[in-house]
Amino acid sequence: YQRRVRGTQRHGMKRKVPPFMAQNVAPAAFSGNIIYASNPLIAGAMASKLLKASPEVLGFDMEWLVSFKPGEVRKVALIQLATSKCVYLFHLVRFAEHGFPETLKQLLENDAIKKAGVGIIQDRWKLLRDFGVQLGGMVCLSRLGNQMFKSDRNWSLAELTRAVMHQPVSKGAVRTSDWEKLLSSDQRQYACLLYTSPSPRDS
Repeated sequence: YQRRVRGTQRHGMKRKVPPFMAQNVAPAAFSGNIIYASNPLIAGAMASKLLKASPEVLGFDMEWLVSFKPGEVRKVALIQLATSKCVYLFHLVRFAEHGFPETLKQLLENDAIKKAGVGIIQDRWKLLRDFGVQLGGMVCLSRLGNQMFKSDRNWSLAELTRAVMHQPVSKGAVRTSDWEKLLSSDQRQYACLLYTSPSPRDS
């Protein structure tokens, strides 16, 4: 998605949001590798690997358990970071007693490594409130979408994927599932949806 946006801007092209998409188009899906960390050692190793690779940009998203209790807001349970070949899942809630991994904090606060996501401004503030981590190098895909389509709207990931990739995004009930338990295969696939629209560059 970023490449398409940049190419459109570079050539001065104007694009309109597709008003219709055939119903037989397959939903967007991620077919690369998924690396899941449910303990601090693996999480630290994953973050160190990404810091060493120093990719230009990473796809970014977060998940947390939606509480229906009045006044209760759960902390971020999962952080997803994506390259073009792999999505890294940091299941923070599973090793919360060990604190926030220092190498992951360094990676997230690194301004030189861009993090691209939809709703990333709001995610930044939640990450700061929950863990005191200052997310650096933010790229808001919703803003890029508005530049691309000469629009002024609050894009969702599903809308961007539909408009740019001409594919639907299937979310279903997994969106509001329990993100604090060990992740199921469906949850892991859902957590990789951030990759389908941003298309982060290869690390």
